[in-house]
Amino acid sequence: MKNPPSFLILPMLLIVVIMTIGYVSNSGDDANEPLSTANTLFDRGDYEEAITYYEKAIGSDPDNTCLQHQMTVCLCHLNKYAGALQSMNRELELNTGDKDATLVLLLGKTMVLSHLNQPEEAKKTFGEYLLLDPGDGSGFLKLFLLWKTNTEK
Repeated sequence: MKNPPSFLILPMLLIVVIMTIGYVSNSGDDANEPLSTANTLFDRGDYEEAITYYEKAIGSDPDNTCLQHQMTVCLCHLNKYAGALQSMNRELELNTGDKDATLVLLLGKTMVLSHLNQPEEAKKTFGEYLLLDPGDGSGFLKLFLLWKTNTEK
């Protein structure tokens, strides 16, 4: 697999950092045992095993965006982009009203769709991002370069 263009490295790192900022904390009671274990495994970088425990925690609290977010981050770390896409879509369903979180999710989803070689869906998702935060228009250039990189594989 080719390395991403250098202009994407910083945004990709920022997305991972921003995604990790939503790290889930627990209160230490027995009901949070799966969450505590998941967070410990996440800290160790054992994302595969952490997923098992985040799934249990999500089963107990299916509308918790932070738990879903941690699941997404684990899946991205493992390059399991199809699962990450499903998880991100669930995050977007749960996320109501937090524009900054939506923007981060839409950028992340654009990257995931790109990894899944779905350039049309990636363009559509990036268009949703631009509608929320049009900025200076440089996003179009970045999207084109991202698409071009993926079509040259």
